[in-house]
Amino acid sequence: MLFEFGKVYFFEDGQVSEEEQLSLTLCGNRHQQNWTGSRVEEVSFFTAKGFVELVLARLGVQGYQVKELRNMHGLLYGLEYHRGAIPLVRFGCVQPSLTKEMDIRREVFHAAFHWQALMKAGAKAELSASEPGKYPGVERDLALVVDRKVPFSEMERVARKTDKKILQEIRLVDVYENTEQLGNEKKSCALRFSFRNADRTLSDKEVDKVMGKLMKQYEAQLQALIRR
Repeated sequence: MLFEFGKVYFFEDGQVSEEEQLSLTLCGNRHQQNWTGSRVEEVSFFTAKGFVELVLARLGVQGYQVKELRNMHGLLYGLEYHRGAIPLVRFGCVQPSLTKEMDIRREVFHAAFHWQALMKAGAKAELSASEPGKYPGVERDLALVVDRKVPFSEMERVARKTDKKILQEIRLVDVYENTEQLGNEKKSCALRFSFRNADRTLSDKEVDKVMGKLMKQYEAQLQALIRR
């Protein structure tokens, strides 16, 4: 896992321009602790996505749009977070043709932050911190089949609108595409929801109630098929 901050130079229409960028590059194995000890797994697109969103959160950058990238900007696939026409960060899996030239046989994930755009986007942000919660949180997983063009940002929007009290976080942990099993232009998304109440321990009944609402809203608003 590497990072670099510095100037990047572009040559376009006979003119040379420069901008400051923060870049993150990930490849190889990472260690993740679980209750049985330590196990090894490879870094993935979602590892990179987690770091990207952590940087944005630390800088107070919110209210951005998301665009999918396919065979663009040196990436086989990825995402662009932007505000209007101004990109904030592009990240994803580096084209195999580029990694092959460097004799790298594993997937490489890269993120390029446009630093000046980030500074403007987070200039008015008021950052704050709070004490860690005293009460345990609850996690629930949900798998749903949706149209391939439905972005994760839309799934998150539906969830945030459905519950604003105990839903703390929603993460996309896996995406699966298989025409024979799911149909044309469909994908299966595994979502992980984190719930917490700052004043007391949540009951299973409370969490079940919110999960029921979420499933109904996904079916109604995204025409999702819930995989049970």
